[in-house]
Amino acid sequence: MPRAAPTRSPRPTGGWLADLADDTPVARLSLPGTQHSAVRFGGDQVARQRLTIAEQLDLGIRFLDIGCRSSHSAFAVHHGAVFQRVLFGEVLLACEAFLRARPSETVRLRLRQEHSAVPDAEFRRVFDLYLAGFRRLLRLDATLPTLSQARGRVVLLADHPGLPGVPYGDAALFDVQDDATATPAVKYQKVERHLHKAAARPGKLYVNYVGTAVQGSPRANARYLNPRVHRFLTGPVRPPAERARRGGPGLPRGHAGARAHDHPAQPAGRHDRRRRVAPPGRGGRRGRPPRRPPRPRGPRAAGPTSRRAPRRGGGPRGHTCTRDAPRAVGRGQRRTFVEPVRSPYVLHR
Repeated sequence: MPRAAPTRSPRPTGGWLADLADDTPVARLSLPGTQHSAVRFGGDQVARQRLTIAEQLDLGIRFLDIGCRSSHSAFAVHHGAVFQRVLFGEVLLACEAFLRARPSETVRLRLRQEHSAVPDAEFRRVFDLYLAGFRRLLRLDATLPTLSQARGRVVLLADHPGLPGVPYGDAALFDVQDDATATPAVKYQKVERHLHKAAARPGKLYVNYVGTAVQGSPRANARYLNPRVHRFLTGPVRPPAERARRGGPGLPRGHAGARAHDHPAQPAGRHDRRRRVAPPGRGGRRGRPPRRPPRPRGPRAAGPTSRRAPRRGGGPRGHTCTRDAPRAVGRGQRRTFVEPVRSPYVLHR
């Protein structure tokens, strides 16, 4: 069985909901979350997260999306046909340990059936087996609570007709944006419109799914979407006329709903991600181009051979280009793409 790649320990954020008033409705909270929260295996096109559930909660995540397959009187977490090597009970144990250490917090958990089609009664029977051990942890009322009623508990959002809890998708309670077929550019426009809608018409529980797997892996699309959503939420608020002309940040301060991201833990600060591409079939070191001989040191002899061609785009001659200024590279030479990531995603509270 292949081993998972090592993950970087996230930086704990503590109990940041402790500063909010107890009478705050849960529907009015602006909570960061993850979609397909336990999907970490299956390759680049399947995996949606790097962090475990416990690490996500420590990072500040307060909305979880869990899809379970009913199998042998247990809920196995799946994404399609890919088993994610974790059971629903382990998800609840992680939530229980986190909320015991931080009783001021709350977690909203969407539970749905994935890769199975058992009858509603059978799905409920298996859920009741978990309920026997986690009854005090789960809040199963059909109404949206206030923060005082939800502190220290998991608010179950039931995305299955046989389950108790808040009926997920009820038009009277929820407003969900979850277009899984949109390209990253179109997806960001939908996310931005939903954020404006949540700020302008509060009252419902707005859920905004940010990730997509179209035109790239979920991780690659997260590098595009997450920084833009972060800049939109934290950037300066522009007047409506300027927003219409220039676009960009402009969400009025206030309710932004729940945002479910893929790969929310990105390193902070500006960094460059280098990716070297070698021409296929060249070089003896696993397709890499042969090493160049070292440049001679010291003054060169005078003559026409001592002239150097002007450099274009900076860096070693004929070897460096950027996405802003691409240029042709000679045959058999190596390219180095330097892709600046100016504002990696940081969770917005």
